[in-house]
Amino acid sequence: MENNKHSGQWIDEVMNSLNGVQRIPANPLLYDKVMAAINTRKQGNNIKILLPRIAAVAVLLLVINAFSIVHYTKKVNQPTGQNLYQVVNEEFTSLAADDGY
Repeated sequence: MENNKHSGQWIDEVMNSLNGVQRIPANPLLYDKVMAAINTRKQGNNIKILLPRIAAVAVLLLVINAFSIVHYTKKVNQPTGQNLYQVVNEEFTSLAADDGY
């Protein structure tokens, strides 16, 4: 029982230990420092995210171009007597007709 009484006094002492203590005023530039740190982190992360996306788009465009070249050269090499200009013109005409232009 005495142990509980002693621990109760200790709890009261701890809870009242901050009575009369004055708060320390915050640094007036703290908000600006925090916001500057957040903004610099965002800019750094944007660059880290943006570069792989640009690289992926560039690789995708190269693959599409390579596929297109292979596709059109196969059509041109067919024994129809058409040249590359005619094949490309026919492809774009058919695409435009499909899109409603």
